[in-house]
Amino acid sequence: MLKSGQIFKITKAITKNKPFTVFHSITFKCNKKCSYCGLWKLKRDEMNTNEIKSAMDFFSENGVVFWSFTGGEPLLRNDIGELIKYAKSKRMVVSMTTNGILVKEKIKDLVGLNSISFSIDSIKEVNDGIRGKGFNKILEGIKEAKDMGLNVSITAVLHNQSIKHINCFLGFIKKTGIPVVFQPVYKDRYTPKSLDELNEKQFAIAIDEIKKFKTENRDLVINSMASLDWFTKILKKEAKWRCYAGRYFCWMFPDGKVSSCWFREEESVDTYNINRIKSPKQDCVCSMFCNVRLNQIMSIKPEEIINSLKRFRGVF
Repeated sequence: MLKSGQIFKITKAITKNKPFTVFHSITFKCNKKCSYCGLWKLKRDEMNTNEIKSAMDFFSENGVVFWSFTGGEPLLRNDIGELIKYAKSKRMVVSMTTNGILVKEKIKDLVGLNSISFSIDSIKEVNDGIRGKGFNKILEGIKEAKDMGLNVSITAVLHNQSIKHINCFLGFIKKTGIPVVFQPVYKDRYTPKSLDELNEKQFAIAIDEIKKFKTENRDLVINSMASLDWFTKILKKEAKWRCYAGRYFCWMFPDGKVSSCWFREEESVDTYNINRIKSPKQDCVCSMFCNVRLNQIMSIKPEEIINSLKRFRGVF
C-alpha cells in the first residue's frame, strides 16, 4: 500500500490543485512502426539525465507521487535504469509502458519498477501484422519481468484489425493469466487513425465480449465496467465529464515541456511553470485510459475507486 508520507503528498497536491501524477514521454524514438501510430516518424529534442532528475526533484517537491515512463519506447534511453532508481529515491511509485522488445536485454535496468505494461494488441499473427514481428521476444520479456517479481500487465489497443479477433485474444489473456487494459485507438497530432474510424457495430460487440470476460475473470481486465461503457459513449458522441488533466495529472514531453495531457502539447509550458498549465475546456473528452481512470477516480466514481484499489494493492 501507499506509505503515509505518499498519501500526505497526494492530499497536499490535491488541496493546492497541483498534479500528483506525471506521465513522461521520455522519448519519441521507437523500435516499432505500428500501423496506427505516426510517433516513430517524429524527432524531438530530449532532456539529458541531469535535466530529468532536476524535473523529478521539482515535481516531487510539489506533490508528485506517481511517475509513469512512456514513449516512444522508453527502453531506448541508455539512462532508463538510472532514472528509475532516482525516481524511487524520491519515494515515487514508478511504472512503464513498453513494446517489450528490449526487456530481456535490459531487465537489470528495471529493478525498482512498481509495474510494467507490455503493448500487445492481439494474438501473434495479428499483432505481428500490426506492430511488426517480435511477438515471441515480447513473451520472453514478460517472463523475465515476472521472474524478477515485477507487476506485469498488457496494454491492448482496440482498432479494426484487433477487434475482429477479440475472443481469441481474450483466450490468450486467460491462458497467460496476465491482466490487460484496453485502449481504443485515438487520433492526435501524431497519429492518423481515430476512434471515429472504428466499425461501430464490431466495436460494440468487442466491448460486450470484454465485459462478459471481465464478469467471469474480473482480475484479468483492468478497465472498470464504467470505463468500458465510457468508450462506447465516446464512439456514439454521448460522453460528458469534467476533466482534471492539468490539475491532478499532467504530461511531460521529451524536451521537458509540460501540458495538461497528451493531446495538448501545443499548450505546453516550461517544466518549472506548472502553475501556468491550461486545463482542458469543459467539452473536452477522450478515450485515453489513463485520463479516463483518473478522471473517474477524481469524480468520486465508487466502481473506479474500488477497481483501482484492487488492481494496485499489490503494486506498492
